[in-house]
Amino acid sequence: MIYYEIIDSMRDEREFSRKDLRKVIRQKNPDFNFNNLSSLLERYLRQNLIKKIDKDQYTVITNKKTYTYQLSQELKEIHDFLEERYPEINFQVWEFSQLNEFLNHLLANKTYVIEVESSFVESFFDILKEKYSKVQLTPTVEEFYRYAEWGTIVVKKLITESPYDMDTPHQLRLEKLLVDLVADKFTSGLINNSETADIYEYCFKQYNIDVKKILRYARRRNAEKKIKELLNKVKG
Repeated sequence: MIYYEIIDSMRDEREFSRKDLRKVIRQKNPDFNFNNLSSLLERYLRQNLIKKIDKDQYTVITNKKTYTYQLSQELKEIHDFLEERYPEINFQVWEFSQLNEFLNHLLANKTYVIEVESSFVESFFDILKEKYSKVQLTPTVEEFYRYAEWGTIVVKKLITESPYDMDTPHQLRLEKLLVDLVADKFTSGLINNSETADIYEYCFKQYNIDVKKILRYARRRNAEKKIKELLNKVKG
């Protein structure tokens, strides 16, 4: 997460310039290509991590955090195993306990979810089945709860154009989760529908959220109208 470490190290500065940013980057990442400095600044601005206050003067927005999640030891083992076997394949991993930060009714079942591009769903299922005994292939919520055990792994399709972070491409972005809680039958089926608006409100208060990413992914999932209604309710 080097990009976020750079910003965190500058929070105590009242304001900073490109020259100041270059100095910090050299300390954190000596191999950084400074031809990409403008793109990096645009990324920070787009994610509401900084704001421009004057010509070549910026300040860090301190009232919100960047969402991060530390994988459990069990999920990290699965993640590393798949990354080693399939280094070029798009997949994302998350676990039920990851949702508990946002929920009133906590998910007690220890379950790991692997989402992978459609042509590799069965391959991932087969390879995981050889190593782990409790694996389900694209279950409905009803099928999952009927057969799930402690430590079940669910393998399902990763929707194309799913948001991801360049630093942790196989982990779940918060923007993807917020859309899936509305648009994905499996993910939305895990929670009480009455909790969705509260989850959105909590996330927007606590974290930097890229609304453009949410809406782009919502369009991909044919859920733009529902998501916009939620955003209007939460953000005014």
